Amino acid sequence: MRACSGSVRHEWRRPTDIALDHAAGEIPGLGDELGMSYGTFGAEVVPGTFVVRSIGVGIVPVVVELLQVEVGEERGQQRDKTARRRPSERAVAGAQRGTTWMGQAVVGGDERVRIVVTGASRFLGRLLAGALLRAGAFGGEPISRLVLVDRVAWPDDSQGAGAPVQVVHGELLEHLDTVFAEPVDVLFHLSAAVSAECEADFDLGMRANVDATRALLEAARAQSREGGPVVRMLFASSVAVYGSHPALPLPPAVSETTVPAPRSSYGTQKLMCEHLIADCTRRGFIDGRVVRLMTVAVRPGRPNAAASGFLSGIVREPLAGLPAVCPVDPGLKVALSSPRRTVAGILRVAEAERGSGPGRLDGPLPVNLPALTVSVADMLATLRQVAGDTVADRVTVTPDPAVEALVGSWPAVFDHQRAAALGLGPDPSFLSVLQDYLTDHPDAVATPLD
Repeated sequence: MRACSGSVRHEWRRPTDIALDHAAGEIPGLGDELGMSYGTFGAEVVPGTFVVRSIGVGIVPVVVELLQVEVGEERGQQRDKTARRRPSERAVAGAQRGTTWMGQAVVGGDERVRIVVTGASRFLGRLLAGALLRAGAFGGEPISRLVLVDRVAWPDDSQGAGAPVQVVHGELLEHLDTVFAEPVDVLFHLSAAVSAECEADFDLGMRANVDATRALLEAARAQSREGGPVVRMLFASSVAVYGSHPALPLPPAVSETTVPAPRSSYGTQKLMCEHLIADCTRRGFIDGRVVRLMTVAVRPGRPNAAASGFLSGIVREPLAGLPAVCPVDPGLKVALSSPRRTVAGILRVAEAERGSGPGRLDGPLPVNLPALTVSVADMLATLRQVAGDTVADRVTVTPDPAVEALVGSWPAVFDHQRAAALGLGPDPSFLSVLQDYLTDHPDAVATPLD
């Protein structure tokens, strides 16, 4: 094992037996010898030595050298164990590369992150990609490459300055080899078939949501199994994982501890993916983080196939001089988040360090991004207040029982404590949401407002 200049740190979230055996030359059963089945590890590469340090599990350093494994004191007992062979070629190769923090190459002090965004050409994907390009860094480390994946073509004029951009155009399932041709450090999985699409076409929803997510997890698992970095994966789930049912009514305020009981194929598929990600994280294949998105409004551009799309349409279309239909009773309350707050929440959860205390991501539960609770009537009243009667009168209320049943099954009031611990909060009012839209999309307004 060659000497590496300086020292670097790496957090491993994987089964201890795998992590320690890998570091120690794949010594069978070392994790069992330590009496642990799972943990979070820190590692350092120092001249001539590969050091694995346990974080938060009460064990003093495990030191893996060229031929010897020295196990520090555990629960008052001193144990020594000598390896019968040198570290494996894979372990040596990893040390020579420089064991990395989130898979970033560190030899010579060059720490960079390769980030993949799926669904990158869609609304939230474009906003997230833009935020990453402007920052040029993730978690304080430079971005070496931003890989943008979508079956919809990426606008050529949207790449801008910052990290080099690689565009992968096509179906995700057909391009995984390209996505993982180089080590992936961070993966934002935003691509999905949306709610109404999944209700209309069950097979489409399963393929686009469940099969694609499982394929990504398998690719990430293979990467770590071959000695590559453990992918930090941020999955965009949905408030649709919750649902109201007479046998399991929702509490007055929903939190991450509320039992999900989806009432749609879309919500069921998102929940299936959540469980897959949680299990892969438990097993150490990935470092998975799940955010449950509220309805994001106001979205610019053309309507999408989401059942909740009308919540943007009843504002966007009238401002553009077009008629709009509200398919629900205006008294219906909904949980909203502005695009700005949504992207900020996604980035915050992705970048957060794990652990307890303010600002850290504690435990395995998803994070419900903060919601503004507002009625559709209040949204229309705010539109009238800001844009005037002529604009507001372009909205016609025509109830659609299917849309009402789907959107009405989603909770509207949330407990924000978990998100608040990460410094996140909801939009203060729908007026602020509307003002953000007018500021960010002045060309979307047909007639200048007073």
